This record gives sequence, structure tokens and C-alpha cells, in this order.
Amino acid sequence: HFSLLNKGKKKEEDITEDFTESYLAERIIPEYEALLAYQGSVHCFLYEKMIASPEKTTEGLLDYLGVKKSSEIIAHMIDNASFEKQTARAEGTSRTRGEEKNESQMRKGVAGDWKNHMNESLAKKIDDATDDLRERVFKKYKVQ
Repeated sequence: HFSLLNKGKKKEEDITEDFTESYLAERIIPEYEALLAYQGSVHCFLYEKMIASPEKTTEGLLDYLGVKKSSEIIAHMIDNASFEKQTARAEGTSRTRGEEKNESQMRKGVAGDWKNHMNESLAKKIDDATDDLRERVFKKYKVQ
């Protein structure tokens, strides 16, 4: 939604039912289907999990990649991937998590912020349309 607004490809600032239906049909469902059709190996994790338990999530990623890991390497990776450091590299000035910049690809860095921009009925519509696909993807790629 915000990416399309920033690029001028979407005019209305609200997340509408029409936008939700279109995004489901053109983006969300095809991406889940592509993950299900893919025959290779993929490591999937949720942004919310990365925010809630960054050490464990990063450790799982390093295990998947089969690379050396230590608590120091994991701490270094988490520190360098912080919202503050990413915004400083991309924008020349650091922002703190939650400090919003709508025109940035790194808009706010807050998990669950959708609740401030989408009503519950549209969120339920997305969940209902993707429940089966999401569960199948999570099962296939062992997402926890």
C-alpha cells in the first residue's frame, strides 16, 4: 500500500476493499502459490518473529545457510540490521523504530502497524482468503 502510494501508482490513502481484493488476487495469493509450487529449499520466517526473538530467528537462518555462528556473530548481525542503522545507510540519517517516513521503503519498522491503517473486516478478508495457503506454506517450509 505505502510503496504504491510513494510511487504514485495508488491515489487513495485509505486501504479500501477494492485495493484489498486486487492485492489478494494479484500479489498475495500468487506468491503463496509460487512458494507451494517451488521445488527447491527456502527458509521462511515471519517479520513479527524476527522482532520478537531476533537471536533465535537469526540463529535459524544461519543454521539453514550452514554457516559458522556464535553469539558474537548473531549480535553483530542484529545490530547492523537494526532499523536505525538501515535508515542511516539508506537515507543518510538514522531514524528510531516507530519514527515514520511515509516516502521511505523503510517506513516505520514496526510489526503490526497494519492495525493503524486497515480495519478488522479487511484484515479478516485477507486471513480468510489465505488461511489454507498460508498454513500449507508454513507446513512445507516449517515456519513456526
